[in-house]
Amino acid sequence: MDIKKQIRQTFVSKAKGLKNAYHNGSDIFYIDIPEETKGAIRKNFQLSFDEDILFFRDTSFWSSSDQGMVITTSGIHLLPENNSPEEIYAIGWSDILKVEYKDLNIYISYYDGDLLPLEINFFFKKNNVDPEYAQYFADVLTEIACLCEPQDPSDDMLSNIFMLIEEEKFSEAYAAINEYQALYGYQPYFGWEKVQMAMKQKDFSKAQYESERLLQAIEEEVDNPEAFNEEKSGALNAIGYIYLQQENYAEARRYYFNSIQFSPYEESKNFRHQKFQDIDKKYSEHFAELDFNQRKLLLPVNKINSLDSKQIAVMRMDFSGALQFPIGHPIADQLYVAHPYISGRYIPFEDYDLTFLEDRLREFCWLAQCLGATEVTIESEKDKSFDNKTNTSSSYSGKASPSHIKVSVEGSYEKNREDSRFEQLRNKLSLNQKFSPSQKPFVPDGLVWYEHEASWKRLATQRLQGGLLEHVERMASNNHESAMVKASDLVSLKAEFMELIQIEGQYKKEKEVESSFKKKENISLRIHVTFAPINQLNGMNHSEPAQLPDHLTEKEKEYIEEYKECYTSNNGDFSAKEVRLLERIRKSFGISDDRAAELEKKVCSDTTLTEDELEYLEEYKQCMAEGEITDSERRLLNKIRNTLGISEQRALEIESRIRN
Repeated sequence: MDIKKQIRQTFVSKAKGLKNAYHNGSDIFYIDIPEETKGAIRKNFQLSFDEDILFFRDTSFWSSSDQGMVITTSGIHLLPENNSPEEIYAIGWSDILKVEYKDLNIYISYYDGDLLPLEINFFFKKNNVDPEYAQYFADVLTEIACLCEPQDPSDDMLSNIFMLIEEEKFSEAYAAINEYQALYGYQPYFGWEKVQMAMKQKDFSKAQYESERLLQAIEEEVDNPEAFNEEKSGALNAIGYIYLQQENYAEARRYYFNSIQFSPYEESKNFRHQKFQDIDKKYSEHFAELDFNQRKLLLPVNKINSLDSKQIAVMRMDFSGALQFPIGHPIADQLYVAHPYISGRYIPFEDYDLTFLEDRLREFCWLAQCLGATEVTIESEKDKSFDNKTNTSSSYSGKASPSHIKVSVEGSYEKNREDSRFEQLRNKLSLNQKFSPSQKPFVPDGLVWYEHEASWKRLATQRLQGGLLEHVERMASNNHESAMVKASDLVSLKAEFMELIQIEGQYKKEKEVESSFKKKENISLRIHVTFAPINQLNGMNHSEPAQLPDHLTEKEKEYIEEYKECYTSNNGDFSAKEVRLLERIRKSFGISDDRAAELEKKVCSDTTLTEDELEYLEEYKQCMAEGEITDSERRLLNKIRNTLGISEQRALEIESRIRN
């Protein structure tokens, strides 16, 4: 049945009681209207030929059918004054939301929120109005209006979009969604549909674009962004998958982790969590392959709280075994800095600049010694910003070994920490070493900083080719190569660190963090080197060092044991106190400087492990950690030992480090 017939039928059936009560054939007409009157109404109210007249209330003085109200199958028509016949008002049924009666007025509510009051006189004679009939009339008009609810043009578009998606006509569906969004604005639901279609087509570039667009739209949804958590989680998961295909484990890991946080369903959350764990393991396995800036700062944690830091890499403690840390490290929730030139080596962030300064200084002094230095003097100079302090120096006689140089900083979190830091360095880095070179000058193997220090290379060239006799080198803790963090970045870095470890409200921990991220005082060093004349050393061969006599005196053996104990217990790092005590023992035993140097060199040679020996030691550690070594394990260890070119006797010496 068409809508016109429905309207007519509804009015006829519902208005029977009204007709019986109010139809008078003169100025109120229900359905049965004389043809002559209908002709006049159609002409005066300018009704179309297709409209059926259902009701007419004639308000003209002479009942001339040229003033009042007409209800037709298309709507309500008003002609308030016959003196203004052009002022005809037409209200279509599809514009009407509802009709109500109140206080001798019929109120027409529009879909757009407007309200039109009409005097009851347009429906009844004012002196003959029953409120119940008036409300009933309004209800009849509302029922007719409901038959003609406005058709939303978007409905057809939506039906078409859903059909195209179901039929997997993705290109057409994509175009239809774009057309819909051009008319009605961007909607996250359809943004997610576009992501899914692109993923099914393996168009990852489009999928990533649509995912990022969807995430931006959700962020801009200020009213209730949580309502789109499902779409947000899906978009994050999609981007994570795309990065995974590119083997970008860092970004894949971050997006998968965030997708878990917004997933509204337990099933999808568990699935994505398992996927995240797999990627997290991949990330740790390929960590060393990351760009240096991506792994420059590392935070080992027991539980990951966030991966959104732009400056700090986060890694679970149980995945950090492949990296190198100082003894006793890593510690959860402590920040570490990567060594700029030794991949996989990390040191604590606090005072890392001093650690690097110590490392560079030790290597430089070893280089100077190998180039034939007779004396090295090191002085610490406080930065110019601390003019109120004066530089002092102390000296002691040392031996030709890089292990004699030690920087030790006993950190505290007191207010005077910066001054304390300087005082400790001033006391422990101001030293003087004297040597009696016995080898032809050479650049030793295994140097780390040398390749990145232009002044050191010039020094070596001048020494080996030009016979340089003196050189002054300056070093600073804020060296641009070893300064991993700019002072200007400390504030943002601290904020990211606090977010990652989530210690808000823990006063003591917050104070420690505050101290760690303060701008560090620059420490400057001046190193003066005096070399032996090159012509005195040219006849010597550095590859054939003097050999120790087979027979050692009891005093020499005792000195070696004391020196070896200090060397092994501190990993070759001698404190100033240890150096002083060893020197005292040497003198009391009557051992010359040159003989002591030979004995110490033997200890260093016997104690220092090569890369192959370190590899064997690591394998042995793993076996010992699991209990006693079985016969089959011993057989495999022997095979590894032979492959690495290590003798059986040397292997026993290496193993004794663990057993003892």
